[in-house]
Amino acid sequence: MLSDNAVFPGFDENNDFVSDFNQNDTEDRQNFIPDYEEPFLRYHADRPEYLFGVDMNNNGWIDRFENDEEPDYPYGRDHRGYNMYAGTHIGPEARLTVGRLREKLLAGDRKNESTYLLFTYERDFAQLGRLRVFDNFKLVEDDIPDNLFQWVQPSNSRGTQQRVFDVLPARDTWVNTSYVQFDFTLVGNLNVINKFKTEIYNQRRDQRDLRGTASFVGLINKADYTFPVRNIELEPRFKSEFLRESPVRKRDPERRELTETLFLIARIPLLSHTLVELGLELSHFEQFRDDEEGVPVNRDLEPAVQFNNSSDYLGYRLHLQTGFRLQKLTFENLPPSTTSKIFMTAYAGLER
Repeated sequence: MLSDNAVFPGFDENNDFVSDFNQNDTEDRQNFIPDYEEPFLRYHADRPEYLFGVDMNNNGWIDRFENDEEPDYPYGRDHRGYNMYAGTHIGPEARLTVGRLREKLLAGDRKNESTYLLFTYERDFAQLGRLRVFDNFKLVEDDIPDNLFQWVQPSNSRGTQQRVFDVLPARDTWVNTSYVQFDFTLVGNLNVINKFKTEIYNQRRDQRDLRGTASFVGLINKADYTFPVRNIELEPRFKSEFLRESPVRKRDPERRELTETLFLIARIPLLSHTLVELGLELSHFEQFRDDEEGVPVNRDLEPAVQFNNSSDYLGYRLHLQTGFRLQKLTFENLPPSTTSKIFMTAYAGLER
């Protein structure tokens, strides 16, 4: 099967034919690292598992990120059922929705029954910032497999379609997903973003291959501040990512990880059309374990310099970027690793 490199089901919400999680990738300049893994770009990009969304078919994937090989009908082939819901606004910012979904297979004794409650709250506070709260609580009995043909991008790959099989995590289960995000904008030039997500699967009956209680906890805190020093613009940044996961399947290991990253960006105008950008990134990754192997720790130091030039040439607008980046990785129990990268990109086009 041939895949379309410009089709990213659910991952191109701005419809620019470039993956939202790899905006640095084009046909002319391929990029093999997703933005949430790439130095400096990882500050603005967050992993999909930290985001909120509903999962009505209970296969562990947010519905808007799903892709399969079936036609986009309201229900899949061999499925019959209904989804009824009613909602009301609780003030101008909040909404509460209650629903009942029931579907079954015509050619088999399988069903998906869920009773759910969805609460949303979004409010803009004058000058202070924006608050978003989402909670999805449901009681589910679902033994219909909903397998996917999902687009994923491991590191050092442009991304590919992979088959993802439904492990039926909600056969008789209480499921609750909560998400809170607050964007702080009170101080000029200071941006603070906090995201917190929890997801819990509580099995009502013992399942041989599933944990009785599975959970996911994700916390992202990041801040950046821009200020001038004479003709130089400085922008320090900080990002912290915490993850604690107890997967649904018993055979999958539990994870508890913390990544903290410091950035410093300096923009120096060199000539009327030339800008020099200097960057320094220092990242610390820690994976907490309870076994005798200890705590895997690694540190990542990356200095970089980039030259940007924009000028007119023979009626065209010419954009030139060239730079150098050095990466030094140090590990707790392994020898250090040092790599370097030189890049140059030139675009010429017409501007209206």
